[in-house]
Amino acid sequence: MPDGPAPSPPEPREPSSSERLDSWKEIAAYLRRDVRTVQRWEKKAGMPVHRHLYDKLGAVYAYRPELDTWWRDRRPPDEDEPEQEVKLEPEEKPEPEAEPEQSIEPQRNKPEEEIVSPAPAKQAISPWLLLVLGGVVFLAIYLLRPKIWPEVKPPSGKVMLAVLPFDNLSGDPQQDYFSDGLTEEMIAQLGRMHPDRLGVIARTTIMQYKGTHKSAEEIGAELRVDYILEGSVRRDGNKARITAQLIQVSDQTHRWAEDYDRDLRDILALQSDVAKAIARQIQLQLTPQQQQRLTQTRAVNPEAYEAYLRGRFFWNKRTDDALQRSIDYFNEAIQKDPSYALAHAGLADTYGVLAFFSVRPPNEAYPRAKAAALRALQLDDSLGEAHALLADVMYHYDWDWPAAEARFKRAIELNPNYATAHQWYAVFLDLSGRIEEAGVEIEHARALDPLSLAINTDAAGHYYYARQYDQAVAQCRKALDMDPNFPLAHIWLGMAYVQKKMYPEAIEEFRKVQSVSPTALALLGHTYGLSGRQSEALGVLQDLRNLSRRRYVSPAFFASVYIGLGDANQAFRWLDQAAQVHSPMLVRLKMEPVVDSLRSDPRFAAMLQKVRFPAPNASSTPAAKPAQ
Repeated sequence: MPDGPAPSPPEPREPSSSERLDSWKEIAAYLRRDVRTVQRWEKKAGMPVHRHLYDKLGAVYAYRPELDTWWRDRRPPDEDEPEQEVKLEPEEKPEPEAEPEQSIEPQRNKPEEEIVSPAPAKQAISPWLLLVLGGVVFLAIYLLRPKIWPEVKPPSGKVMLAVLPFDNLSGDPQQDYFSDGLTEEMIAQLGRMHPDRLGVIARTTIMQYKGTHKSAEEIGAELRVDYILEGSVRRDGNKARITAQLIQVSDQTHRWAEDYDRDLRDILALQSDVAKAIARQIQLQLTPQQQQRLTQTRAVNPEAYEAYLRGRFFWNKRTDDALQRSIDYFNEAIQKDPSYALAHAGLADTYGVLAFFSVRPPNEAYPRAKAAALRALQLDDSLGEAHALLADVMYHYDWDWPAAEARFKRAIELNPNYATAHQWYAVFLDLSGRIEEAGVEIEHARALDPLSLAINTDAAGHYYYARQYDQAVAQCRKALDMDPNFPLAHIWLGMAYVQKKMYPEAIEEFRKVQSVSPTALALLGHTYGLSGRQSEALGVLQDLRNLSRRRYVSPAFFASVYIGLGDANQAFRWLDQAAQVHSPMLVRLKMEPVVDSLRSDPRFAAMLQKVRFPAPNASSTPAAKPAQ
């Protein structure tokens, strides 16, 4: 007899926060199933799921140990499951061959209908009968394996992938910059991995699906992609917990899923690990150089990385204030880590945007953009983004058209999936008079970034320079269907209306955005002049003078108003001033219909020589295209 009372059983261990799965998406990824399946298991098979009482019904979480226990001690079959179906106990089922990178138990790769164990047999079954049945089941599974676990065939063409915005599970919207930044970095990493065989949809289009409730099938059909990568991220100081899963769109199967708990210093290595896993799943044969590029990752200063992501977050907003904040964050990242090439590239992008949209004087902003791009390439010559930005500076500011084209081609060679490089190269070709080549490039850009407002409006600009004004109008309307408030779409639409001599319609478009765009204000004055409303055109000139006391206003804007008024002398005087500061507006002179009234003036030919346009291309000249 024991001396004292029997010891009480140990208290059950409370799962730790690191073992918690914080959304249906994370739970589905852990169990290798889609969200609908795990939701059904919760309702019909008692899968342990908890709900936040303070939040909406869909805010759920689960603990890995509880899910593992539930999986091991599975419930009886659902009532609607056919009773005559013969199944074996879990330990007697033949298992499919597990993939090396998967760490979750092999039974989670079983067909979905086998998740629930059958009721125990009412009488003993002969071991020989079990052996025979096991052999039959094994043979059936072997023969049906291609249907149950479809194998990925080596692609004959380019496989298309969409990286959906990573969910921010921190509960703090202020942390969106981190999840958005990680999404953008994954797009860039995958886009550079094997561009000849893998196409990756660009960030601008992908962000349209942030917070979407559309299924993978719907998104796949809309974007015409073969695979979708989705995931979530939870930030905790310098640690990040990331869940990622790859979905094959054709049959909604989850090809791969993994959880990562990493220090921010290793975030670049994490991105490479995800890229390599995806390459294995879709059977991309990486060259030794591509494999080396994925393995050669450097540790990143966590504070520099965070500042860089914040810089990109504000850069993507494109407002004057946000662009200034992005400069501050990129400079902070460079201060924390001077060898961080992406931070220098981000700084170059920001100054390039400020110069192009005449927010800052071009002779101030473009040299800074060029210096930052060159420094980025000195640190990492493989950055196609920096090559594209440098090309943009070379023709907009340096007027070095051959060098710019060489840089554009290098950018596209390094990363054919970089939609912006195709977009900017298309504009370069349009302004050079190479209309047919420009059409090919702008379509490349639209295929990679179909929902980009900037690319869709540049497609309208392509029709405009081809002097196909009806097509330009139609394309602008498509862009405005996507966002009725997008300023550039109203500007291109107004410009097309001007050339069609639809002045009231053009004036209406320019008025809609004149308060946010000096370009629209100048074109409004130009159209007033053409339509005989001289006093209103002069009023716009005064508005531009007043605006120039508060911010930079390009001399080219004054020139456009004087062209509308028919005052060639004043127009050339302001164009000369624009040339002194290398205004980016001057690279449009060769193909711009607005300046057609000046073409017969000898001063116009001198201006073209000053901007050093490439030799005329016989396939397209301004005079060769009739107005519509």
